[in-house]
Amino acid sequence: MTLPFGIDTWVYVALPLEKALERLKEKGISYVELSCEHLSDLKKREDFIARAKVLNEVLNSLEIKPIQVHAIYGDIDLRLASNNQSERDSAFNEMKNWIELCSLLGAEVLVVHTARINNAETNMSFIEMNEKLKYINIDVFSQLSHFAKDYGVKIAVENRLENMFGSRPRDLIEIVEGSDPDYIGICFDTGHANVNKLNLLEFIEITKNYLIATHIHDNDGWHDLHFPPLVGNINWPELFKEFSLVYKKPLIFEIAGYRDLNRCDNNVELTKIIMKELT
Repeated sequence: MTLPFGIDTWVYVALPLEKALERLKEKGISYVELSCEHLSDLKKREDFIARAKVLNEVLNSLEIKPIQVHAIYGDIDLRLASNNQSERDSAFNEMKNWIELCSLLGAEVLVVHTARINNAETNMSFIEMNEKLKYINIDVFSQLSHFAKDYGVKIAVENRLENMFGSRPRDLIEIVEGSDPDYIGICFDTGHANVNKLNLLEFIEITKNYLIATHIHDNDGWHDLHFPPLVGNINWPELFKEFSLVYKKPLIFEIAGYRDLNRCDNNVELTKIIMKELT
């Protein structure tokens, strides 16, 4: 039986979000993750609320279910860990808007990157840095869990691409168990784990009790390429079999978008063929 799956709207980043959703539906896709790239223009709470109203109309008319929303990342990862209280407060308020957006759209999960510190601004060793980041992230996600509870949303902590705290399954489990497992879970990004030379089957086995979101994509083991499966070096038949045993939600493919829409269409069609043949 083919595993249920959806695709992140990032694959059609060259299109406005509403057009991206229409194109995915034309390709037979009924489950999506809404990418932060498509929502990066949202700044104020009223902007989020207004956009949610429009998106709900589009999603309902197309009969598309948003399984996940990807929160903004990058600079906010640093601000969540800042020693400056006003910066931290501002970052938490932004995250609260994303959590509320999830709730308004009926999405079950908000995917969030871990908080991090600028390595260039500290003299700490790698071990000291990881220990500090552990406690920072437990604090950050404990606070975010309160917002998530208020809005009936779960937050999935994504394994990082960078070789630092947050890239390994045990790191993520420490965050979940140190905050609130009822509202904090794990997003398994296959490409990030592959670049970090982790055993992907072991990653699923270790985190399966907390796994609530996925980013499925392939690469060469060195670069975060966001290819469809079978284009890189991941053993997909083995991995899909493991997912079928422990994960019951639709898998979400996070495939890179390009300006060339024909290339994007081909990646979507390739993903559909692969899922039909391998699962």
